[in-house]
Amino acid sequence: MAELFAQDYVARGELLRILPDWCLPAAACWAFFPERRLMPLRTRVFLDALALALSNCQARN
Repeated sequence: MAELFAQDYVARGELLRILPDWCLPAAACWAFFPERRLMPLRTRVFLDALALALSNCQARN
């Protein structure tokens, strides 16, 4: 399981890492949208939130 999704469970002691030297390989994540010029605000907010959420993952890989 990706650390991003498991970190709360690990912090509470509900999950333990049994293979500490192993990790998932890096994966690309893409967001496609038709055109930037007329992008709805909700789309921009979603993309900004997605980038922020994934920025922690990029720093560790």
